[in-house]
Amino acid sequence: MLPIDDNELEGQIRTIAPERYNYSFAGSHRAGEPAAVLYSLIATCKLQYIDPSEWLDDLLRRIPT
Repeated sequence: MLPIDDNELEGQIRTIAPERYNYSFAGSHRAGEPAAVLYSLIATCKLQYIDPSEWLDDLLRRIPT
């Protein structure tokens, strides 16, 4: 459903670049990988016109079940 070209997704991720830079010194490379996955999932939600905060709320409520 999404085009193979990822320029739009990269553009959305670029909006969080200052935070990503700030977090780069807060932990390890291993800690950065989950953050990168989360950033990608949030950007994908935006591409699909899904509210990321509602999606994350739903996800966190489903984890225990």
